[in-house]
Amino acid sequence: MWRVAPALVLVFAVVGCAGEPEESDVCVETIGLECTPAYEPNYDAVYANLLGKTCGAASTGNVCHAVPTARGSHNGLVLANPDQSYDNLLGLTGGRAFVIPGNPECSVLIQRLESNDPGFRMPVGSAPLSLAERCVVRHWVAAGALRQ
Repeated sequence: MWRVAPALVLVFAVVGCAGEPEESDVCVETIGLECTPAYEPNYDAVYANLLGKTCGAASTGNVCHAVPTARGSHNGLVLANPDQSYDNLLGLTGGRAFVIPGNPECSVLIQRLESNDPGFRMPVGSAPLSLAERCVVRHWVAAGALRQ
């Protein structure tokens, strides 16, 4: 029995998620929700405190996801305003979904925030977000990624 269990864990860690967008990475094994969020884990708070300030704020000089470019914004994700950002994160505009409601382990946004690889982790070129900030996003996605 003990020889089978590690093999099953490896299979689950490598398989990925059904219905994922193309190019997504393997689902992370477990996203802990026992953390304490820095603020209320709802979309408006996530946008106001994180996405709008850190990812899509052209006014702060961080233009990674602020405006579409000729090549497209980074991975096609534009986070310039709350409504457009929500639609883009969930793939409601026909593009790639970066958030899978109710499934933080397989959401590309969570994978990028939780990565230990500085070339893959968001925000690129910056220190990782605090656990409390990542916790907010984890809880929001786990609760269904609702737009309130």
